[in-house]
Order: sequence, then structure tokens, then C-alpha cells
Amino acid sequence: PCIQVGGPATSVNAWIVPFRAFCEQNNVPLDFITTHHYPSDDPLSTMGMNGPGTKGPGMDKDAFANMTPEEVQKFHEQFTKPRENTNPRDVLAQMTKKASEEAGPYPLYYTEWNGSHDFDNNYQAAAVAQTLAYNDGYVKGYSFWTVSDIFEEMGMLPGPFKNAFGMQTNHGVAKPSYRVFQTLHEAGDIRIDVAKQDDLIEVLALTDGQDATVLVYNHDLDRRVQKTEEVELTLTGAAKVWKAVIDEEHTSIVKAWEKMGSPAYLNKAQVLALHEASELKFEQLPAEGGKAVVQFTSAPESVTIFKVRLA
Repeated sequence: PCIQVGGPATSVNAWIVPFRAFCEQNNVPLDFITTHHYPSDDPLSTMGMNGPGTKGPGMDKDAFANMTPEEVQKFHEQFTKPRENTNPRDVLAQMTKKASEEAGPYPLYYTEWNGSHDFDNNYQAAAVAQTLAYNDGYVKGYSFWTVSDIFEEMGMLPGPFKNAFGMQTNHGVAKPSYRVFQTLHEAGDIRIDVAKQDDLIEVLALTDGQDATVLVYNHDLDRRVQKTEEVELTLTGAAKVWKAVIDEEHTSIVKAWEKMGSPAYLNKAQVLALHEASELKFEQLPAEGGKAVVQFTSAPESVTIFKVRLA
């Protein structure tokens, strides 16, 4: 009786409503809702996974069972073929909000999510910062796929860097996405309102009541709009301020590996050097009269992190 039971653990936020209905109508124990999603998923479910009136034949088990092998092959080709991603920047938040509404009184857990492009570099760090900022308040748990590049789904590909889903490499070197999670873990859980944001530049600010952490990220989901921005950030109530950057030049383990000559096999010294390159490097900035005004350049797909000692 103490064990919590949930589901349906589907991809693409699928089948939450019929799953709930079946459990409730048949007295099946249900304590929480689980599902998965990615930014490349279709929030409108044109493949027919959610919602009335959009059900495609490939997602109907009876219709699928009666399809010829040729029809099955054609369906899979349609489902997997590359297509232009026209999803909005907040597509994961839109899908999460919809799934939260569908979950109703049940806690919602995403037991798999990730970005959609480069997983080894700063793009993924910016994607993580934006996604968590957008999804604040919608979910009970939000589980990133996955902790390490050592996982079984697509086999173990060779090389130190292979654009796999993990937030650590095979050698345990922290990727930029790991550093964002680390920063948020060390931050407080009280969100601070931000007075003004840009169309491309967004800010996530948190406090534990004594210190504050501010993440400024420059991210476009499908890289349709990418440009360097000059940013002025005013931090009120700041006694001391430290700044670190995640971009193509900072906290970039791929760049450090390329400077080594891109070796296929790493020795101990090279692994240690990559660990060093992965660290956030903080510099202290001036703060006077309980305020700091910081001007800086925000490169595309970068995250600029400020740690603030409150006055």
C-alpha cells in the first residue's frame, strides 16, 4: 500500500487522457502521471498521439495491425524523415502546460527530456537554462536524459565526444549542461522577478534569501534567430558579484579537446586537462552602494552566470 504507481511513461506527451480515464473507470491504482518529450516533438500532435480529431492511422493499433508491410514502411518513413522544425521557442513549456492540464489532480513527472541539437557544447547549456525557466511550476519532477554518455540505447559509440545525450562524457568529464544543473543546484529555490527581458536574451534569477544566482541566456531553439547581443544587467541589493560564462570559448571541453589535436584515445593527463577546462571560471565584478550595473556581450547559445552576495 505504500508503493506509488503511475504511468503511462509515453513519449511525445501521449495518451495521458485515455490512460487516466481507464484507471479511474476500472479502479486501477494511479498516483502520478509520467511522460517524455523533446523540443523536436510536435506540440500539435499531427501524428495523432493526443487530442480528438487528429488520430492518424499509424497510431491506431487496429488500423496499424491491418496495414501491409509496404504501408508500414511508408508510415515509418513519414514519421522519421527530417523536417523543418517550426516549433516556437517555448514548445516544451507549451507541451508541459498541456500535459499538466491533462494530468489534472495527479502529480506530473517527465522521466525523459533533453534538447534537440548539440549535446556536448554550450547550445545544450542554454537549452537547459531556458527549458527549466519556462517549465517552472508545471511539473513535480523533470528528469534529464541522461546523466552520462555511457548508456545502452544506441550502443557505445567510439571517441571522447560523439554528440550523445549525457551531461558527462564517457570519461566523466562534465559538459556545459552539467554546469548549468550544478549552478541551479547551488542556487536557492525562490524565483526573483526580472524587470525587463529582451526578445532573445532571457534571465532566470533565484535566491535562497542570502545569496542570489542569475542566469542570462541567449538561446533560440532551432537556431533560426542567432545574434550577438550587448546586455546591460542591473543587480540591485548586491554587495558582491561574481561572473562566469559558458560559450564556445569558456567552459568548452570540445574546444579544449580540439586544441589537443582531437585525440581518439585520451591519456590520464588529457582527461585531467578536460576536467579543468570544464570548470566554471568566476571573476569578481565591482559593486558599489548595494548595486552593480554590468555590461557584457552575450554570444549566441551562451549562458552568463552571476553569483550575487546580497547586501
